[in-house]
Amino acid sequence: MTNRSEQDSAQGVTVPVVTVIDEARLSRYQWQVAGLCLLVGIIDGFENGAIAYVAPALVDDLNIPLSDLGKIFAAGTIGMAVGAMLLGNIADRWGRKQAILLSVGIFGVAALATAAAGDMSTLIFWRFVAGIAIGGAQPVMVALLAEYSPARHRNAAMVIGFLGTGSGAPISALLTSAVVPSYGWQAVFIIGGVVPLLILPWLAWVYPESIRFLVSRGPTNNTKVADTLNRIVGENKYRDSDTFVLTEQSAPTASVSALLTPTYRRSTLATWVVYFFNWITWYMYLLWLPTALTESGLDIRQASLIGAVMGITALLTFLPGAAVIQHFGTRKSMIVLFSLGAVLALLLASMGLQWGMITALVIPFTVCVALPQIALNYFCAELYPTPIRATGLGWAISAGRLGSIIGSLIGGTVIAWWGISGYFTSLGGPMLLATLCTLLFFSGKLSGDANRINPAERDSVNPG
Repeated sequence: MTNRSEQDSAQGVTVPVVTVIDEARLSRYQWQVAGLCLLVGIIDGFENGAIAYVAPALVDDLNIPLSDLGKIFAAGTIGMAVGAMLLGNIADRWGRKQAILLSVGIFGVAALATAAAGDMSTLIFWRFVAGIAIGGAQPVMVALLAEYSPARHRNAAMVIGFLGTGSGAPISALLTSAVVPSYGWQAVFIIGGVVPLLILPWLAWVYPESIRFLVSRGPTNNTKVADTLNRIVGENKYRDSDTFVLTEQSAPTASVSALLTPTYRRSTLATWVVYFFNWITWYMYLLWLPTALTESGLDIRQASLIGAVMGITALLTFLPGAAVIQHFGTRKSMIVLFSLGAVLALLLASMGLQWGMITALVIPFTVCVALPQIALNYFCAELYPTPIRATGLGWAISAGRLGSIIGSLIGGTVIAWWGISGYFTSLGGPMLLATLCTLLFFSGKLSGDANRINPAERDSVNPG
């Protein structure tokens, strides 16, 4: 890169921040941002998965009826819906960093309180509180990763958030298998509470703020913006005397009404509906699979290991799956994944108690349930501009959370009435509905991914 003239250095120049990021090589600083998001994602995934894997032991220890277990699950998913909206709004108003640190602190406190709980009402309250952090962390991380990544790497960078949550779930499954038989279910939550609280001060020191958020808040942040851009480009090129601008679609202040303006309405509603049906299946699968297996004869160690297979499958398929989705497009990918998932659900239902076949079919079924979330999150992150990006992601995920509440509540009843075959059959219904909704609501224009829209048709320059 060329050095600036002394006159430019003194007077300042106009710097298009997004263009600088897009044209620069991927820097060590951007990898550091991705690594920190990965770490928070692991904590998020651990907290989300832990309650599902300890559930059989918790039911036995506290004498909780199977149908009431759904209330504990639902409390967590309701908290996630609240958290996705609340922390997404906090991130857009006060910064991504503040929202992430708040989430990590809540993770730790809620996990320790869950370990100390001795009755249903206490468990329900603290799972709701934990859900706020679990639901709020992911959309903020996705927004931050999108904002620090060059356009050519944005899809892969955003998948890092899923790699974190995907890693956390099998970690909680393996930990449950190792410690619950000897130390009880409380040990999982003690570990899950102590670790995030120990690393919170370090995260407060090293975790970055979104450079686009800093620019959008005006020239008072110019010193931080210049320093961050210099770290990205690898040279001392930018000064606080520069004028930093975001060349992207203008948007009103972060609010749900901004997501429903004519520019975004159809895309927003289409995403919400498909998210809703996808997450009925995802959370009924994620939260109730270990219990369905133990109710059918497996012990908690075996059920947790099958749960770990589910989590590891999701983890290993995120990156290649993201590449396939980007190549074929959102609409085609989701139609194939949802329809194949419905077929696999029926195959699982026909297996009876053939645990080897069930374990084998869990692998492709997990792919069909998990990968559409990457497509939907990527679509949202590309669709919305900086001022409403975290809010847009948060509300899209909140629409999914409504589905997750249904999945959380009905799983126990389905298992109690129809056993494991009925449980697997019920997983296919929402996937079939998601297929139909994708066919009807996602037109070719919507499914080409938002990054294919010509920026010149919609962008305006917003000075920092």
